[in-house]
Amino acid sequence: MLIELETAGGHPDELAVAVGHVVLRCTELDYWACHLIATVLGDDDASWRRYWGRSGEQLADGLVSAAEHIERLAAAVAPFRSVSQRRNQVVHGLWFVDGVRPDAFEAARAVVRSNGETRDRVLALADLRTLGADVQRVSDYIWVLYNEWLTALQHERPVARAPIGLPSLDGIEIPEA
Repeated sequence: MLIELETAGGHPDELAVAVGHVVLRCTELDYWACHLIATVLGDDDASWRRYWGRSGEQLADGLVSAAEHIERLAAAVAPFRSVSQRRNQVVHGLWFVDGVRPDAFEAARAVVRSNGETRDRVLALADLRTLGADVQRVSDYIWVLYNEWLTALQHERPVARAPIGLPSLDGIEIPEA
């Protein structure tokens, strides 16, 4: 089957809106992850310079380091990595109309790997909406922990260990390594 590339501006508005929602939610996720990491790991110029404006693996590694101080943060690392990888496919993908399903688009992206393979994945609008919701849940989880950390600092007490008020991370797609 021949798949024809749509020209700039030729993509359906629904696709542009769904991709835009993923982008905006990921920006918020990276913002809160940076704030949590930099604050927990020293709240100094070096911490802020190291994590400000970063995304993906750099922030995931920072979350791992910060999780040494906030135990419940460890549960967010795999979901964070998952949504970051899925976000990269959406943001850096080349979008084609699937041609089989009217609501499906093919995001084809060459992924540099040691085996040199490329990965293609067909995504429907529902998949983009699911990713947006997953990103929001991870972002909310990190936001809650960030605010608990700030509250603990203000009152000079340890961060609560009970999962009070944390959004569930259950059901977020985490690819196998």
